[in-house]
Amino acid sequence: MREPGTRTRQALLIALGAAGLAGANALSTGAAPESSRDLSGLALEVLGAALLALGLCGLLLPRAQLLWSRDLRVATQALRLMLLLGVAAVSGFGLALGGSDFQELRALQAEGRTTEAQITTIQTVRVRSEMRDVGYAFRAGSVVVTGHLDLTHNEIKNLRMGTPLTVTYLPSHPKTYRIGYVDGGRVMRRGAMLALFVMRGFAWFGLPFLYLETQRRRLQRDRRAVVSGPGQPLPAK
Repeated sequence: MREPGTRTRQALLIALGAAGLAGANALSTGAAPESSRDLSGLALEVLGAALLALGLCGLLLPRAQLLWSRDLRVATQALRLMLLLGVAAVSGFGLALGGSDFQELRALQAEGRTTEAQITTIQTVRVRSEMRDVGYAFRAGSVVVTGHLDLTHNEIKNLRMGTPLTVTYLPSHPKTYRIGYVDGGRVMRRGAMLALFVMRGFAWFGLPFLYLETQRRRLQRDRRAVVSGPGQPLPAK
């Protein structure tokens, strides 16, 4: 039977995990990409997901034998496969997208040049929406590059038609650029976010998978011990 203190710890983990996810959502909402606030929100999400997964797995601990019973074994195996695919999908997707962006930022830090883009349009995205579509353009040699930003009404208070925006671009490929300066701090934040993208998949899906795998191996070990009997050698794996 589960001790009351253990139940309290699991409930606390679940509560802390849920609070972490709520805090992550609050931090990330409206945060500029690659900003310290955006990074903090992602880190808090990973921590919250890990705590929530640990708490839920702990509550399922007494039911491990039921999960691997003959009636549910196929469903549990399918669940293990889905969790493993979840780790590969979430972490792989984050690594693919984040890795490409990280390489571009490193190239911009090493070879990038700065120029000024001019705001060309400011339009409402839709009726009664707080979002504004801000168009801009800049020239890099003979190439004219255009782009758009989705900003809130408050974020464009100081922006007007013709307002300059600092842009860092690659001379060899001007369409590879970022708004603002690209320095070592920005590259490091992006690298940290790339690591967190990979950890997010492990937090959401990897921890439950490890829980199922650990319980499966424990039950197999207990069954071999029962079959072997006291004082009998265990069969080879």
